[in-house]
Amino acid sequence: MPDAVASSERGVPKGWSVQPLGEVTSWTSGGTPSKSNSEFWDGDIPWISAKSLKTFYLCDSKDHVSEAAIADGARLVDVSDILLLVRGMTLHNDVPVGIAMRPMTFNQDVKCLRGKEGVNTRYVAYWLVGNKWRLLAAVDQASHGTGRLRTEVLQAMDVLLPPPDEQEAIAAILGALDDKIEQNRRAQLFYTTGIPVCLWFLTRDKSGGNLPKGGRIRQRETLFIDARKLGTMQTRTLRVLTGGDDRETMLADSLGDPNPGSDIGRIVYAFRQWRGEPTPNWWDEAEHGKWEYRDIPGFCKAETIEGIGKPGFVLTPGRYVGAEVQEDDGESFAENYPRLLAELEECFGEGERLTALVRERLGGLSNGS
Repeated sequence: MPDAVASSERGVPKGWSVQPLGEVTSWTSGGTPSKSNSEFWDGDIPWISAKSLKTFYLCDSKDHVSEAAIADGARLVDVSDILLLVRGMTLHNDVPVGIAMRPMTFNQDVKCLRGKEGVNTRYVAYWLVGNKWRLLAAVDQASHGTGRLRTEVLQAMDVLLPPPDEQEAIAAILGALDDKIEQNRRAQLFYTTGIPVCLWFLTRDKSGGNLPKGGRIRQRETLFIDARKLGTMQTRTLRVLTGGDDRETMLADSLGDPNPGSDIGRIVYAFRQWRGEPTPNWWDEAEHGKWEYRDIPGFCKAETIEGIGKPGFVLTPGRYVGAEVQEDDGESFAENYPRLLAELEECFGEGERLTALVRERLGGLSNGS
């Protein structure tokens, strides 16, 4: 491994080095076994593609191949190898990175990375996750608007490498934190309460310069989204949003953007428009409206720091998005009031009747009848 780069000039800690990603990792390309050979697809070996690369720890996939597929040339990765998506529509929004938790194989849209001698593979995985903004900035377009990360661009990216023992220590600390998060998830941390969960997404750059084609300048601005009225309640504490695993996407293979009319779609496009991301190729203004951010009462609000400071920096989204605009039913208050009063009197009368009935039944119980 080359000597460390001078630390004083580049801000690198003493004993650390800056090296191209391609020089400290080995790379393997994937492939797809023949779909016409059913023997290749009746096994239990996970086959990772974009639709399965959804979590950092990769334990299984939607598709599986057999030992026959491996013997025919499908590449098998080892435990702890990195799987990185380098082609697909997903890359316009995210660059999925995962760690193989068992032997598995992968398709041609994914690359496998493994640390060379003296390089901790898990440290590299965490470096990739922590530098997703750089990966996203490197995404370009292949045919039909498909996102693409060129291998030569990725391999030229500089990686900050501490000595091997420090790499191992950093990976162990971050791994312990991941394990704790996973334990909480498996314990259904949020399922035991009906209290709404508030999620915060932070960015170090609101100038718009971190987007491939530039975006809105959002400095001193925060986007609040109140999704409490979206979705449907499946249990007393679990609200499910449409547009996730229900195939409500713009592509039939469920790999595309969520449908604009779905719950997740409303959230995603409000965020992307607020950031100033480019209009998706499939977006039809006649059907979906103009591609630009706007505040929607009861749902989303872009608030300034000054506006957040007025109520004492309370960060509850509902305080800023306000109330949803109610449609006018065309009936004036003068017309509504007598009808509402009559309905209220009717409810009072029914309540008195039920109260008398309950007292009568309770009296019967105390008399032994």
